[in-house]
Amino acid sequence: DEAKEVFSSILKRYPNNVDARFGLAELDLLDGRISVAEGRYIDALKRDSSNKKALLSLALVSSEMGKTAAAEQYIKQALSFYSGEAEVHYMASYLSAKAGDYATAEQRARAAMQINGDLDKAYSLLGQILYAQGRYEEVIDICDFRIGRNRECSTAWYLKGLSQQKLERNFDAIETYQTGLNINPQDEVMRNALELLVAQTLTIEDP
Repeated sequence: DEAKEVFSSILKRYPNNVDARFGLAELDLLDGRISVAEGRYIDALKRDSSNKKALLSLALVSSEMGKTAAAEQYIKQALSFYSGEAEVHYMASYLSAKAGDYATAEQRARAAMQINGDLDKAYSLLGQILYAQGRYEEVIDICDFRIGRNRECSTAWYLKGLSQQKLERNFDAIETYQTGLNINPQDEVMRNALELLVAQTLTIEDP
């Protein structure tokens, strides 16, 4: 409430302050008022048709509201203005994957990686996209690459284990999960995956 008062008071004095409009929009999202937030982002875009935050926010909000065509239009606008920014390609990939267009999602994720080879979340997203398509060997390669860069990357260990399970390499998956849990004992999702796999594949007497 206090933040809302601050943003509103700024807009009373400076009606064209885009940051204050973004602040109110984010508060609307927190309250679940997605359509109200959408209106604020549209208003911000009217004042600056190339505003990156407005375009990306509208793409995400539109996707959340089921407006797939609008989301794609906004992300295409963002790509046209910011084609050299990895984050924009990453967001575009995420939205394509969310819409089930894995071919476009893969292309956009790889573009993000090409622009910024250190953007780990783009590699992570690509791994998920490949997994959704059943390309498990490629997923394992991506996970190994991420683990090579950061051995403590729990999501890579987990996705690698899942892919090995899909390939029915259950003992490899058990070893992968165990290694991941040795590195991050707090990962309850991976621990649950390991426990289920052990229960399904090993006898109760197995140590």
